[in-house]
Amino acid sequence: MYVGTDVAGCTGTDVHRAHYAWGAWAALREVQEFCESHCWLAEIHQFTCLWSPDSLDAMQGWTANQYDDCIMQIKAWTEKLMNVEQSFTTSNKLLTVDCAVLHEEIVHELDSINTDILRFLTSEVEQRAESWILELKRAIESLSITTSDIEAFGHYTNMVEHYQNMTADLHQQLEYVRSLHERIRKNYRQLSGEDEAMEEQMLDLWDNFVPLLRVATETVSSQLPSKVDAVDATFNTLSQELQDVVFLATSGKFLDVSQSSAEMLGELQAMSRQFHSLAGQLYGLNRTKQSLKGKPLDLSFIPSAGRKLDTRKAVWELLHISKQKINDWKQLPFHKAFIVTINF
Repeated sequence: MYVGTDVAGCTGTDVHRAHYAWGAWAALREVQEFCESHCWLAEIHQFTCLWSPDSLDAMQGWTANQYDDCIMQIKAWTEKLMNVEQSFTTSNKLLTVDCAVLHEEIVHELDSINTDILRFLTSEVEQRAESWILELKRAIESLSITTSDIEAFGHYTNMVEHYQNMTADLHQQLEYVRSLHERIRKNYRQLSGEDEAMEEQMLDLWDNFVPLLRVATETVSSQLPSKVDAVDATFNTLSQELQDVVFLATSGKFLDVSQSSAEMLGELQAMSRQFHSLAGQLYGLNRTKQSLKGKPLDLSFIPSAGRKLDTRKAVWELLHISKQKINDWKQLPFHKAFIVTINF
């Protein structure tokens, strides 16, 4: 055979070298096969190398299932690494691959990442729970206060509508915190006494909030028609009062320049204060009407009415100042004047 003829023609040293080369090649082939069968280590290595504090920030708002997937993946990797032998030796004992680093470093890194996730998850739950509890306490306190004042009732109506729109989101936040608690319990440890007390407090607040919001909704629904009627009636009354003020200020004696400018100006200033007070009440009613019905009142007449009043007041201010100047001038002593006539 070709091989036999070749070996027969070789020296003892050549045969030894060929045998060693063949053994080295076989050993390298086994090592290569070992590496190929452990190619999954590359994914773990990449994961640990890319891990940073930013990785935790990116987890904010994760669903419970996303936390589950990540935690279970790390656990699966850790178990798989622990099953890898400390070393691998080729069948011909020529090469040995030291795998101790997998246990000493990568498993340790995965454990550290797992601890980071637990710490972050615990902090995330606490912050969300505290924020939710504060919101529910504020809601319960606000919904418990009822009033007969029209403006306050408008604010109350807005608040009830606000919490009606938020109910689904608030319930979702409650369930989210509970689901994260369950992930801590399932994957890491039993809940602490503080964790359990916080969750119990959240459930108690929710049990108080839901019926209270239902009662508040019924209250708004039953009282809304009468409150809207009251707003409209008050609006008509105040509107008429405001227009009466402007009419008085722009007619009658306020058109008579023979009247005392000081007295007229004093009355107009008082009427101006009354006008602004009425206008402020009307704007307040407008906000209340929008809270109750979502539609504004027609207040377009206020600016034009205000300009009429301001114009009349400005005329009397000018007249008053002019009269004062004339009177002051009349009080000045008369000085002899020399008139020089120039003939051309």
